[in-house]
Amino acid sequence: MCNWLDIAVQRERHNDYVREVEHDRLVRQLSAGRETSERLCHRLLARLGRVLIAAGQRLQERYGDAVSISRPLASLGR
Repeated sequence: MCNWLDIAVQRERHNDYVREVEHDRLVRQLSAGRETSERLCHRLLARLGRVLIAAGQRLQERYGDAVSISRPLASLGR
């Protein structure tokens, strides 16, 4: 026969289980959100890199022959 103490223990075990499941769900949800943000950041950085490369190529095409350096860049600071 069950007494009130057994019922209270079972209820507390159930509550512990519910809290653990909820905690695990929140951890998975936060981890998924962070991965999505990181992927977005990586895509944006890759796009920025492509834009910078294209801009650099246009600058080289436009000004590459116009600029001539008479001495190496390393010697400019001396």
